[in-house]
Amino acid sequence: MINDHASDDIGHLSEEQQLELKLLSPTFLAEFKIPTLDIDVRIKLRELSEPITLFGEEAPERRERLKRLFALQKLRKEQQQYDQQPIQQPRNLQNLQGFQQMKDEEEEEEDESKEEEEQDIRKEYFLVESENEELYQKRYQIAQFSLSHSQQRLIQIKELLNNFNSNSLIKNNLIFKKENLFKKLINFQFQSSLIGDKRPISNIKLLDSNRCVIGGWSGNLKVFNNLLNNNNLQNTLQNNNLEIDILAHQERITNLAIRNEYILSSSADKTIKMWHFENSNIENNIDNNTDFTINDTVDNDYNNNQMNDDNNNNKIQNKQIKKEPLFTFEVKTIPNKLSIHPNGEFFISTNMDHTFTLFDITTSKILYHQEGHYSPVYGIDHHPDGSIIGTTDLNGLCKIWDLRSGKCISNLLHHLKGILTCNFHPFNGFSFLTSGCDGLIDIWDLRFIKQCSTIPPKRDLNNNNYILDDTYRQQLPLYSILASTNNIHTCIFEPLYGRFIMSSGFDGKIRFWDNVSFKLISELEVGSKIMCSDIIHDGEEDFVLVSSDYDRKWRLWNTKMI
Repeated sequence: MINDHASDDIGHLSEEQQLELKLLSPTFLAEFKIPTLDIDVRIKLRELSEPITLFGEEAPERRERLKRLFALQKLRKEQQQYDQQPIQQPRNLQNLQGFQQMKDEEEEEEDESKEEEEQDIRKEYFLVESENEELYQKRYQIAQFSLSHSQQRLIQIKELLNNFNSNSLIKNNLIFKKENLFKKLINFQFQSSLIGDKRPISNIKLLDSNRCVIGGWSGNLKVFNNLLNNNNLQNTLQNNNLEIDILAHQERITNLAIRNEYILSSSADKTIKMWHFENSNIENNIDNNTDFTINDTVDNDYNNNQMNDDNNNNKIQNKQIKKEPLFTFEVKTIPNKLSIHPNGEFFISTNMDHTFTLFDITTSKILYHQEGHYSPVYGIDHHPDGSIIGTTDLNGLCKIWDLRSGKCISNLLHHLKGILTCNFHPFNGFSFLTSGCDGLIDIWDLRFIKQCSTIPPKRDLNNNNYILDDTYRQQLPLYSILASTNNIHTCIFEPLYGRFIMSSGFDGKIRFWDNVSFKLISELEVGSKIMCSDIIHDGEEDFVLVSSDYDRKWRLWNTKMI
């Protein structure tokens, strides 16, 4: 039996050995009253200012960590009491000299290890040790990809800055291009609108400047082509404007993500599917072994006062193809949003069970589920280098994660309501924006965020609000725009260059904001709740813009006719 009198006999043991003896004591559990429920264990860890969960940690491991923390506290308290006892004999000078010599040797070893790490940047400890060797290799892949791409991006930025500072012609040319860009945004031309589905269209993405894909609450996935060939799409819809129409899911489609000709779709039926549509005619998309049917359907059941400009008597010929996805992931909860890694080998889904999931496209496997949020995780976006990601939840908290180690870097807390979207700047690498249900657009500078606040703040049980300390009060965005009085569902930087910000939401307006002064450039009036919008370059100076609305329509704008 281990008791207090035995503490004098174990002083020669190491701290780890003494800790094991404390844990083996039969009075340990009764003395500290270790909880058994996982929620109580999390509360105790929060009271100790410790992370409530670590990467890959399950409930039994979390309880074992709490036991070790209590034992370590007890051990250090006893050591402190022992050190405070009066010294009966003076310390030996030789022992002090020996202690100083050992300390100097340790400092020399630390300096040598630091020099070795600086010699090769690839040996930096981006990776954490993991029992899953496959996950370790994938993280190493991500680290190599992010290092090489960040180096290339920084070289391009330095070249641009040197040319900008040395050549006045380039400076004047950039100023002229920005003025021309603002004129294009102010004079966006509405081209056409179409009824795209039988139920509201929740997502729309542009495959290129001439093709778009939509997904709605009906579960159908549709691809439209020849967007800019004619001014009136309703007349050309019967001539193969609707390229592909497939029943992709049994429930509503929650999100779409595209990469080249590949499309990821997630649904409330708890599945994620990948599709591949080639840029060709319908006949070329049909495999010889694929069963397909082409059905003619007429859409005459829509009668809304907001669409008097459309001819509801027109018959729309839908070409419906039965096509199998490349692969299907079955998940345990409803996925909210998807984001594909820049290297194209991984993608992440945010989930309603307060987690996000990393998938490997090359092996069609789930690599891991990550906890850390206290409410459903909604928004997700990858850094252009692929090193970090941002995730948002419906309690107004945004987290920045390092994919190379799986650790949370920082918590960004400024929104009053849920955050629905986040987006990294596609070029400079440090600008980051969030937007959501409070109508705010927060622009963050990742160079100045605090990396110490990796533990989420406590919540007030009475009003469910966060209790902020001085650390979180210092985490303020670079600028905050009151962009809307309603939910903002889409908020992104301009593709490629990030010269402006586009936002849209339930107020029925698409707005463009300057990325430097954060002033409003222009806005487009839609009149219906905008569920999603997307923009893409059409050449060097022109843009194509699409939006999907609650009134079952999708709309098309472009700048080519200016």
